[in-house]
Amino acid sequence: YAAPIDVALAARADGHDDVYVLDAGNRTVSKIERIGARDVVSVVAVEFDDPRALAIDETGNIYVAEGHASGFASLIFSL
Repeated sequence: YAAPIDVALAARADGHDDVYVLDAGNRTVSKIERIGARDVVSVVAVEFDDPRALAIDETGNIYVAEGHASGFASLIFSL
């Protein structure tokens, strides 16, 4: 069960028609995918300190930029 999205800061689509949402309220990245006639939401990454931005590159790598400390972007996973 995925918690409802609280504070959506960014949403990006990948090459497979899935949408990823950066949720600052829950400090997570959620994936929204269509399965049959339903949209299914699942949490795919958790425990960011201060998430600020979300990006997906052309090869499917997903990055989250943190706002604290140096404000770096970190690779969280690859599709």
